[in-house]
Amino acid sequence: MIREHEHELKVLKPESGTLPQVFYLGLDDAFVQPLVGQGQPALWQEVHS
Repeated sequence: MIREHEHELKVLKPESGTLPQVFYLGLDDAFVQPLVGQGQPALWQEVHS
């Protein structure tokens, strides 16, 4: 299946140069390339407005 969809697959943090453990099919580019200067809160992190 990976070879069939190789051109569609995405991974998180491809710039790290490590071999991915998870491949995403149909992942929106907003998740692959987060906005510069925009921190991504963790699930357990308190967010202030």
